[in-house]
Amino acid sequence: MKKNAKYTVLQPGGFGYDGVYMNLTEPPFDDLRIRQAVAHAMDRELLRKTLQFGIPDLADSPYGPGMTVHQKVPNYPKDDLAKAKSLVAAYGKPVSFTLQFNNSPGAQRLAQSLQEMWGLAGMKVELQPVDQNRIVQNMSSKQFVASLYRFTGRADPHINTYPFFHSKFADVTPSSNYGHYKNPKVDELLELGVATVDPAKRKAIYGELAQVLATDLPYAYLFYVADNIVITRKVKGLPAVPDGLVRFADMWLE
Repeated sequence: MKKNAKYTVLQPGGFGYDGVYMNLTEPPFDDLRIRQAVAHAMDRELLRKTLQFGIPDLADSPYGPGMTVHQKVPNYPKDDLAKAKSLVAAYGKPVSFTLQFNNSPGAQRLAQSLQEMWGLAGMKVELQPVDQNRIVQNMSSKQFVASLYRFTGRADPHINTYPFFHSKFADVTPSSNYGHYKNPKVDELLELGVATVDPAKRKAIYGELAQVLATDLPYAYLFYVADNIVITRKVKGLPAVPDGLVRFADMWLE
């Protein structure tokens, strides 16, 4: 569509992310080595090119490119099959788990691809397709081992992190701390972030938080949410807003 002179393609950077969410109270994800192996074994660039049409950016934090605190996370695990194999071997026990996912064709293709990639690293994965209502219920009630899930995100990083990673929600059901994640350092940074007004200081705080999350890996990120809006060149005044919603108030037809 970008090559077609009749159309304009708007691609505002999103707020959210897709990822593999892991329950840290359930084996094998109670062991950091397996969470690392899951992240290293995913050839995300291949998935991006083949299943996502090369559109979304690879994610390494809870902050999509449409957010002011968005920044690269230097310590996020790189795609490295050999490293994944060595972590599985160091674990010293058979690795198997069930991955739930939304029962749609796109999610099924992604789940099957991940199943094969993890299999190459020595992890046996059973796939469990469920409808969208059920997956939401399973996540908030923490009835899962691993799950493909999306958070569309919000403009403020506090909303993208506080309910998901603060330990005070870890053992609360229902809550958005789906995997029972707890880290006192993360709690400290979350409280500091919400109490800080200066944009530059906030960005530094949430950048440090992202690096702690990249070390602990409660989630293995896949892609940032990417919205694509295609309009004819006759349509004017449509703003490209990162939340992906189409706002008609100031539009006109030339």
